[in-house]
Formats: sequence, structure tokens, C-alpha cells
Amino acid sequence: MRLIVGVDPGKYVGIAALNFRGKVEFVTTLLHPSFDVVVRSIIEKGRPVIVATDVNPPPEMVKRVASQTGSILFTPKEDIRRAEKERIMRDVFSLSLNDHERDALASAYTAYQHYKPVIERVMKRFEDESFREEIIERVIRGNQLVGSILEEFPPSRKSSSTRQRARDPKEVIRLRQRITELLEERDRLLKEIDRLRKREPIVISADTRVRQLEEKILKLRREKEMLVEYVEHLHRLVEDLTKREEQHPPSIDEMIREYRELRKQQLKLL
Repeated sequence: MRLIVGVDPGKYVGIAALNFRGKVEFVTTLLHPSFDVVVRSIIEKGRPVIVATDVNPPPEMVKRVASQTGSILFTPKEDIRRAEKERIMRDVFSLSLNDHERDALASAYTAYQHYKPVIERVMKRFEDESFREEIIERVIRGNQLVGSILEEFPPSRKSSSTRQRARDPKEVIRLRQRITELLEERDRLLKEIDRLRKREPIVISADTRVRQLEEKILKLRREKEMLVEYVEHLHRLVEDLTKREEQHPPSIDEMIREYRELRKQQLKLL
């Protein structure tokens, strides 16, 4: 069973859950519970689709519960006033609860009222309870594909004999099968998108590595050209010095000057 859960955190943790008809499934208060106990007490009762709070911004614990259970976090536009909570307890549920349970139930009810138009829209089009819950959850989670397919189903109507259907049963079965196929296809595509997204960093990294290698190759080529030019220059200097020595043997001072000049040129090239 899908649930809309209200959570009131604190020393005493209040938890309340409604079904998609707005009926109370359970209300409880836990004393000094661990986070795991809070989560377990919820999922043991059903599958939470929405986790709600009565304050804005939402408490950290409520955010964690929503995240841990994979639920949508519902936060009211502003804090729910005490008078409104008491009105809900009195006029809607006719219950007398402690403050923590009251706050949790008011949170769940406010979330239910927020999504009620969507819920009723699906309720009017399908009779199978489990199928209804599946579609409601997907629409609430923002599945636009399911939302558009709902237009294929007119609100269910019964004649006075309750036997005449607004649509041929075979047509209803066909459309249900089509919805299931589209949902499966959507899930498959989402998985493929996730797979490709995980691969993307590797592709980017490979492209970056190729670019780095290309730049390194270019740099090595430039260094090679400089070295070749330097070696050729040295050859020319050696040839020139050899010719000069043959013509005029150098003195020690000249040799020192030649060495210094050669050294300067080497440093310029490097």
C-alpha cells in the first residue's frame, strides 16, 4: 500500500500515515527512537510516496526520512498554524491525539490535500486499486508520459444497472497494456541515459588525454628542431675555429674569449 506520511521530529517523534483516499492507516509516537527505527516503523506499514512536515523550512530529520525512503518531500508554503491543526483533528478526523501525533497527521493531511486533484483524477478513471496506486505514484512523481496517457481514459461511469461500462473492457485492457509497455520503455531509456552519463566522464577524460599528448608531441618536435639547429650551429663554429687555428694559432686569451662567446650563444639557444 502506498502511503502519505507525516513526521514530527523531536524527543518524541510523531508519525502518521494516510492512504490515497485520505484515510488514516496508522498514527504513533516513538520515544527517543534512532533514525533506523523511524524509517523501519514507516516501511513496515507500506510504501511511502510522500513524506510531509508541518513547517517550512523542513527539519533535517524529515529530509533524511524522505531521502532514505525514496519519497517526495512535501513542505507547506508556511508553517501550519496550531488552530488549523486542531480544526483538522476535529472536523476531518474526529480524533484526540497528543501534540506530536497531531502535528504529524496534520502534515500528512496537508500533503494529501495538495495532491488530491491528481489523486481524484486517477481514481475516476480506474477501478483496480493496485493499478490506481501505481498510476497515482507515477503522476505525483512527475511522470508526464503517464499524465498524458490518462487523457485516453474518460472518467469511469456506471449505468443504473452498474453493468454498462463507458468503455469496452477489451479497450481498457489494451490501454492498460499500452501504459505498462510505455512505462517499461521509459524505465529502460532512463537506465540507458544513466549508463551513458556514467560513461561521459571517461570519454571527456580520454579526449583531454589525447589533447595533452598532442601538445606534448608538438612540444617535443619544437625541442627537436631547436636541438638540430643548435648542433648545426656548433658544427659551423667548430669549422670556423678550425680554419682560424690553421691560419693563426690562437693565444690563450683568444681561446678564453672564444669559449666565453660560445658559451653565451649556447645559453641564448637554451
